[in-house]
Amino acid sequence: MTKALIFTSLILTLLPLSHPALALAQSEDATSSSNVDPETVKENIKKRIQKAVENNTSEMLGIKMGPIIGWVGTIESITSDSLTIVSTDTSRIVAVPTNASIVRTSAGVKKSDAKLEDLAIGDFIIAMGRVDDDDVLNTIRIVAADTKPMPITKKVVLGQITDIDSKADLITITPPNGSTPVILELTTKSALRQKDTGDKLKLTNLDPGDQIVAIYEPDSKDPETNNLLLLHRLNTPQPSPSPTPKSSSSN
Repeated sequence: MTKALIFTSLILTLLPLSHPALALAQSEDATSSSNVDPETVKENIKKRIQKAVENNTSEMLGIKMGPIIGWVGTIESITSDSLTIVSTDTSRIVAVPTNASIVRTSAGVKKSDAKLEDLAIGDFIIAMGRVDDDDVLNTIRIVAADTKPMPITKKVVLGQITDIDSKADLITITPPNGSTPVILELTTKSALRQKDTGDKLKLTNLDPGDQIVAIYEPDSKDPETNNLLLLHRLNTPQPSPSPTPKSSSSN
């Protein structure tokens, strides 16, 4: 928006030549009455340009805009027409035109429509729009929340079972790339499945050497403990051979 205003005087001179609609408008404004002040005509055109900028039609002014993207961060400062947000220690400027859609959510559910003045420093937002040459995001839509969502802590491990402690409900998984083994603790929420059939398994159904993929997350109270959420056994265990009956010896 600032960029457009800097070049307003140049645009007022050249735009009627390059944009027939505005040239016609200027002609109509100028000829509709012999008493119309030329400065009034220029002011009318200036307002139309300003409206075009607010409506994100900046292509008409020669401002290059990128594809629609999203920026995520926490509001650091607020002005009458922009926000500064911080994400991973980087500050970014978000321009907020008057026609931008702003909604506030609670627990991931839309709570209400909002205005720029309803936002506050510290709010977590997702801003969607197009980035201009000055690396400013020209916003189309903003989704704001009072609190930052909890980070995703779930992890995945693929590997081989190398140890099972049935008394402590612990399974040790060793990844194939030689990474550090991961010890998973079973809880009441843990689920064990056979991958190809979906059948439920118990800890006693597992054996060292089984190939598995597991989803787990660090315990909120003890980060050193990894709580098992879901384990899929990938290999199909071979049934144990039936014992060969002993033949009776003849006398």
